[in-house]
Amino acid sequence: MDPHDAKLDKLIGRNIATHRGSWSQAKIARMMVERGWQWTQTTVSNVENGSRSLKMTEAADLSSILGVTWRELMSENAEQMKALNDGLRHYAETTRALKSSLDAIQEARTHVFSLSIGVEQAGLELSELDWFRISAAIDTPIMALIEEYRLDMRSEFAKNDVLSGHSESAEGTTKTSRRDPLKYESLLLETLDKERQWAAGASAI
Repeated sequence: MDPHDAKLDKLIGRNIATHRGSWSQAKIARMMVERGWQWTQTTVSNVENGSRSLKMTEAADLSSILGVTWRELMSENAEQMKALNDGLRHYAETTRALKSSLDAIQEARTHVFSLSIGVEQAGLELSELDWFRISAAIDTPIMALIEEYRLDMRSEFAKNDVLSGHSESAEGTTKTSRRDPLKYESLLLETLDKERQWAAGASAI
């Protein structure tokens, strides 16, 4: 065997082992069998230690299974590429979780609004503190919550910096009577509409 080919086989084998991560060799073999290849755990082991060359047609299926490109299997920076891919997958999962959380916040806020209307209609008296808490739940745009988190993170990384403007209320926040259900409903619908537009724009990024 050409020494260059032997070196390349070993490189590809190491990269396969790196990219399969916690998956066992037996699992990789089963997934290759499902794609029509007569692979066993021994086949995977031989490919990974460089004693068996990987065919191009096999590489196409194996790359798909591992979620990498053929170039990544041949890269001398496999560990860094795997770390990058893992980071991107984690980002995608976190983004999906964030969108799910935004939906949950909107549902919870709508529920608080409905309950506040019921309290009003029942003629129950609420304290100013109660109305303040209701207002905070209904009036605060989700973007303001995200901005608050962003500022908290900046403060964490720059503890001694004076960050101006943090205490100011979100620009464009509408003030309304704490005792007017109709104004509350209008404000809630307007806020939800703005946040739906923001979410649609964010998902397109």
